[in-house]
Amino acid sequence: MTTAAGLLLFGKGHGASVSAPPWAAVRPYAIVLGLVFLIRMLPFAGVPVSALAIKAGGVSFAPLSSPGLALGATVLILGGGRLAGPALKATVLRGYKPVLALAGFTVMAQLMVGSGMIQAIGAALPSSSVLALAGAAPLLGMVSGYLTGSNVGGNALMMTMQTTLGTGVGEPLAFAAIQNSTAGHAVFASMPIVLLVLAISGGARDGEEPELVRYGLRMAALVAAVTVAASLALVTLG
Repeated sequence: MTTAAGLLLFGKGHGASVSAPPWAAVRPYAIVLGLVFLIRMLPFAGVPVSALAIKAGGVSFAPLSSPGLALGATVLILGGGRLAGPALKATVLRGYKPVLALAGFTVMAQLMVGSGMIQAIGAALPSSSVLALAGAAPLLGMVSGYLTGSNVGGNALMMTMQTTLGTGVGEPLAFAAIQNSTAGHAVFASMPIVLLVLAISGGARDGEEPELVRYGLRMAALVAAVTVAASLALVTLG
């Protein structure tokens, strides 16, 4: 994600070269990891991280413990003096679509959890049929990754339900692995990531966006078919 943010800032359009010396490629990750380590140390230094959390209903957000703080600081560090004028305007124009899409999908996922939709889905599944659960688990994982545009977000959305389903058939770890794998693969077909890819490449040419969406959905369908077959084989042969 840091590399993507850097490319949004410093890319030069369709003809941009992404080749870089080893240190230039490693440097963003080194900065992010260092900043994340410092953020994790804040509570030990007496900083009231939890007290500064923003709460709304059953949802809370602690800005000082969020990796987003490290990612944003890294972009500012790498940007240096190139954040003003035309470069900043170009970054906003190329980046607002994926940012809004990610924010919208994140809010929608939180609404699904807060409204009890996820619990209702779990309750509606035929718990007496092991094969039905094994077939549904990969599809739920794909949906979670596609909706949130994030592997972590997809796991936060569905992981508890998936492990509960797995416990019912004696395979909680297997169902957790299915969730993690399918959510991670479906992310690459999600609209936020499609928009991010197009923004990094310098913007969509005519017909590129729907073509990329169709390609992603075809690959997601292939992954879903493979993981459903593997899940059914797991519970049948296991």
